[in-house]
Amino acid sequence: VTSVLLYGGLGLLLLIIFSLLRRCARSKFSPRRHFVSPEEAAPELPVSVWRWIVPLVHPSRPDDLILKHVGLDAYMSIRFMGLCFKLFAILTPIGLLVLAPL
Repeated sequence: VTSVLLYGGLGLLLLIIFSLLRRCARSKFSPRRHFVSPEEAAPELPVSVWRWIVPLVHPSRPDDLILKHVGLDAYMSIRFMGLCFKLFAILTPIGLLVLAPL
């Protein structure tokens, strides 16, 4: 229980710090938006603190447009994070059911 609280709190703190820094240093966290021509620029993500998560997990653009705007490395990272999110959402309740009786 102590580890869950410690690492859960640390993870939440790091997520909050990232979300706040993302708003302050936009050119550092989205360089393809600021340093390329407007037709090659990646789509703008929402500015609010938590709204960047939904477009990351469920991109509304077709895969070929995402690939064209952000490149293969970022495209594969986005796909991998989406897969990890889905696996986490499915396996967490199962893990809690197994660990809860202990």
